[in-house]
Amino acid sequence: MPNRRAKNIEAKVESPILAEELSKLKGMRYYEQRMRLLELVSIGAGGEADIDTPDWLIEGSNIESPLWVCWFGTEKKGIKIVVDFCIQLYDGSMLNDSVNATLLKIIKVFLVLQIHPRYNGGSRRGADAEAQIFRHGLHFVDWLLMGGERFNITQCGLSLITESDLVEYLLLNTSNPISTHLYVYPTRLAIELKRLSSKITIEDAIDTQEQWHECFELIDIADQTLDMSKDDLIRARVWMYRNGYYIKQFGVLRYNSAHFIRSLYRNTLGGVRLAVRTFDELNGGVVWKTEYPSVPIRNEVTPTVSSKTLGRILRALKKLPILNNYFKDARFDSQALAKITVKTILSKVSEKPKGRFRSLPGEVVFNLVRASYEYIRKNAFRVMSSVTINSVANQGGKAKRAFNIIGAPFENMKNKIMAQPSIFSAWLIPYTERQSDYFELFRSDYCLYDSYTVLMGAYISIIGLLTARRQIELLNLRANTCLLPNKDPYLSENKSIQYELLFDGGKTGNRHGKELMRVTVPTMVAKLIWDLKRFHANCYKAGLISFDTPLFIYIRPDNLSFRPMDARIFNNCLSAVCDYTQTPVVTLENGTQARFYVRQHQMRRFFAMAFFSSAGFKGLDALRAFLGHSDLEHLYNYILEITPGSMLEGVKVECITDAILKNESTIEHLDEVKYMLCQRLGCRDIGAKSYSEICHGLKEAADRGDIVADFDFGDFSYGQIYADVAKLVQSHRIDLKPHFAMLTTEDGSTFEMKLSVKVRYP
Repeated sequence: MPNRRAKNIEAKVESPILAEELSKLKGMRYYEQRMRLLELVSIGAGGEADIDTPDWLIEGSNIESPLWVCWFGTEKKGIKIVVDFCIQLYDGSMLNDSVNATLLKIIKVFLVLQIHPRYNGGSRRGADAEAQIFRHGLHFVDWLLMGGERFNITQCGLSLITESDLVEYLLLNTSNPISTHLYVYPTRLAIELKRLSSKITIEDAIDTQEQWHECFELIDIADQTLDMSKDDLIRARVWMYRNGYYIKQFGVLRYNSAHFIRSLYRNTLGGVRLAVRTFDELNGGVVWKTEYPSVPIRNEVTPTVSSKTLGRILRALKKLPILNNYFKDARFDSQALAKITVKTILSKVSEKPKGRFRSLPGEVVFNLVRASYEYIRKNAFRVMSSVTINSVANQGGKAKRAFNIIGAPFENMKNKIMAQPSIFSAWLIPYTERQSDYFELFRSDYCLYDSYTVLMGAYISIIGLLTARRQIELLNLRANTCLLPNKDPYLSENKSIQYELLFDGGKTGNRHGKELMRVTVPTMVAKLIWDLKRFHANCYKAGLISFDTPLFIYIRPDNLSFRPMDARIFNNCLSAVCDYTQTPVVTLENGTQARFYVRQHQMRRFFAMAFFSSAGFKGLDALRAFLGHSDLEHLYNYILEITPGSMLEGVKVECITDAILKNESTIEHLDEVKYMLCQRLGCRDIGAKSYSEICHGLKEAADRGDIVADFDFGDFSYGQIYADVAKLVQSHRIDLKPHFAMLTTEDGSTFEMKLSVKVRYP
């Protein structure tokens, strides 16, 4: 049914006069603006402020502008996206040519509708959400532009788009990464490199090898991604080297993807800003590597299609039928979308149960925290003072270029950076100079940069564990206000103060800002935060950072300047402290040795998991002593306070599922839950067996001549049991609760805790 408020927009040649008149509207009062818009309808305006001059278009741009400057967020903080409509179409014409005026206006209005309050529940969203919604619109337009000849959009508008086309788009756009699936970047890059390097001769390659000795050294073919032969890759590497496409990073040659992105996607709206990976077969070496591969973070490693993400992308497409109300030439077939739902798309992909995060073994966490705290107490002052002194010295000099090779063999470079005598032998060892025993050197505090990375990882591991906050919440902590009260916890006069952490809630507030939240923290955390606050203050006094720089900062290895820490550096610091403290190494099912590299989302749920699975962690005494709580009830209340409800719910589901499958738990009323699950699954009992055990049992039954039913093992996997338990918990049919009791023994009074499943029958 047509929207009565939508008006047909007469597509005219893009008019500089109209663009100028629209730019004047933002300074008018609402009534004056409305009246002027109605007057401008005769020369091509839509007559609606949210269409013609949306407030997220800034720097004088409006719907008529050939270049949009978009700003999503608040005045002080937001996300900027620039869209250039001066692009070439498949038929050789420009999108902003007069012959394509209608098509251009259709595309622009489609993008505006993505943010229009009327079609988004009557409200605006936060910066990240709106920017992502807008990008979904850009991705669809780019898909049309890249398939322009297929859809003949200059002549037929949107009329040739069918249901199968939209399903294809949705499947491509929900595959990760979209640069590979939607924009076909690896294929396009391979074709482009083959074309550019086709004239490279063997003489060129030999000459290049004299300057770049590793030019012919390629990674194993099993690790290669691009559809290029060995000769193709060598020619491409030679051509890129001779034409200056490589940059040196920590002593390793890496190619710059930016040029290829600009070249391959210059005729798209959003493709020029693609975030793409570099392919190892084109690089000159590894620039970041842990000592071991990581133990998988999720139990289910197969990526799944997120119904939430799919829903957002589908909502972007739902704006297509609305275009028919604005443009008679849009001609989009509304029936093409009528039967497409999230459920229908999910049915077309091999969806698997969403993997749950692996729980960290208790000894991994306790040992990591203990070793981290010891490292902080031993090294914090000397590491922080050393990086500050050397950063000041380096920033004071004229040369601020990257020092790519810094190590023991390069005394002249080392002396330039190590401004004064130090216990550290070098700033860093470049990746190309690392020997097989590098990590032994790494653990000897040989390089100051490595020691600083480990130190930050030590602080993060303890603060992250004891506060159970999201990674983004920790990264956004404000140095001057994050600790309440703002008093030195090291002073004896403040030892009785109950400190709190003040932070912006990760999933709270609105587009204008996050909700300020606070949570009680142990004195240990207050002291560690105070360390970082003092370090922050010293860096500010030295002119190395601004006053409003977040609490967690890192130092760039190339020019020794300080920057706010981001998610990638945050995780690198955690990996570094895990390598330094040597968290346990285990052998995976495929025979690979892997290390536990902890992540913040695992630490957030650790205490709750440890509490409800205390038998696996040598009782609750260690947990109680670690947190400094005198009794179990206080401990439980603390865990409830720091653990978000949804996460606590997931922990309970995991504990109940594990208890059911192990069939050895002391949880009361567990049999009632098993009975409910058996009814749901249509079986008599639930237990845990490996795939090989099941196959062996079936073979024995078949050998005896017993009838063996055909069934899907996936229906009875851990994920299925977990999902069914989750439904029972989320519907409040069952809940896991602790019960506390005080027992009087010969040695005195002690607390005892029992877990019980509370079952609510309909």
